[in-house]
This record gives sequence, C-alpha cells and structure tokens, in this order.
Amino acid sequence: IEILAVEHKIRDKVRDVSSRRGQSVDLKHAFKLFDGDRDGRITRREFQQACERLGLALSEDELGLLLQRFDTSGSGAVDYFEFCRFIAYDGPEIDNLRLRAGKHLDLLQHEQKDPIRIFERFEGRRQ
Repeated sequence: IEILAVEHKIRDKVRDVSSRRGQSVDLKHAFKLFDGDRDGRITRREFQQACERLGLALSEDELGLLLQRFDTSGSGAVDYFEFCRFIAYDGPEIDNLRLRAGKHLDLLQHEQKDPIRIFERFEGRRQ
C-alpha cells in the first residue's frame, strides 16, 4: 500500500473542496464534511463515507492505516485538532516548520529572551 500517495490525495481533495478561489483552506468546513453527526469526532465509518463522497474508494487496509495516521491520540476517533494537523501540513511542511521554530527558539535563548513571554505578547495576552 502506498499510503503516502493516498494521504496526498486526501489532503488535495479536502483542500480543493474547502478553499475558495485561491484563499486558505477553511478547516472548520473541511472537518464538517467528515464529521457527519457533528459530535466533534470523526469515526471510522464517517471517515470512510466522507472519502467516498470525495471520490476516494479506500480498501480496509488503507482506511485503517489512514486512521492511525490521523488519530494521533489513539482514541479511536479523529478530533478537530488531529484533523487540522493532518490536513494543514504534510511531512515536509511539518519538518520545515520545526526547523524554523527551532532556529527562532535558539535565537531567543541566545539573546536571553523568554520565548513564552514573547508568545504571550504576540497573542495579545500581555502588554
């Protein structure tokens, strides 16, 4: 099974149906496409049905492997944050983000600045 190719297809399909004319992907809309009963979790059945609606017929093996990749907590269902993490970033994108974040943290530590405090300022929690 070439699971990476299937992951790529799912990301592309979800991004296509969840973005509008070159704008960013609406992850809430995308999640709703999968979360049929709107309980905030995507079950195996909901995942399979959503993939079928997107034109992706998955074997049982592919479905199982994909759900393992999505469900990082091991809860047996995919929550919104797990879904977003998977759809928004693929492997190389995550590696690139980690590398960039690490460089920024190293610079802050070298300058003896507290990264938490800077983040809080950025988020508007402190003045």
